[in-house]
Formats: sequence, C-alpha cells, structure tokens
Amino acid sequence: MIYQPKTIITKYRVSVKNLAAEALKGKSFSNILDINLNWNHEPIMVELASTLDKVNAKVFAKNLLSKLKKEDCIVKLNLNQLAAIEDESLKRLLKKLTKYNQRVQIVFNDTVEIVNEAFAGLPEKLKKMFIKEELALS
Repeated sequence: MIYQPKTIITKYRVSVKNLAAEALKGKSFSNILDINLNWNHEPIMVELASTLDKVNAKVFAKNLLSKLKKEDCIVKLNLNQLAAIEDESLKRLLKKLTKYNQRVQIVFNDTVEIVNEAFAGLPEKLKKMFIKEELALS
C-alpha cells in the first residue's frame, strides 16, 4: 500500500487595509489568500489564489522559507488563480525567496493580467525567477 499525503489548503487572514479598501469599492470580503499545496510531486506544486497582499505575502514567505531550509526540494509557485496583487506584495515575497531562487520557480500564464502587471514592475533580477508558460499549471 502506497502512502499518499493529503493536499493541504491554508487560508490567511485579510489585511485590515484591504478590507477597508474593498468595502469602499463595494466589493466583497472574499479576498483571503488561498494556498493549495501538493506534496506528492517533485517539484512541490503550490497554487496561490484570490488576493496576495503584504500581510499574507509575509506569512506565506516565512512558511515557505521554513520548508526550504528543512528540505532540499524544488517548489513551483503557480500564480494563475490570483484575482488581485496588492502594491509591492509580490516584490516583497520574491525578495524574501531570492536566497532560494534556484529552487523556487514562479509559473504563470501570459493571459493572467494581474500577474502580468505585477511582473512588469519587478526588477530584472526578480523576473529571472518567473517561467511564463502558454498553458501554465492549473
């Protein structure tokens, strides 16, 4: 019998700044960062969905760095399901992960406008972590 670990889904709290801004825009409060992990593959597949803000990016980076320090693994981070990226949050996340840039790959599809906009504003050294794919992992 083969042991197959479960997929883990983690939801982080929404930042107060985002809650206030979204309320003023008349939007719902369903902008929590969803993280879907699949430990069964090599590389480890991580999908981010919903909203990436500064608070969630910091917590997620801390948890991912902890995993990368403990294990010699490769992580593919899929951004295709993100609905919003708060200013500078992607940049901050990537800066924290640069120490492991050989083991972390950021995957996204060219058609994901939110990610394309955030990608365009990144410094060249952070852009090297990205893999643009026509049909990125979903």
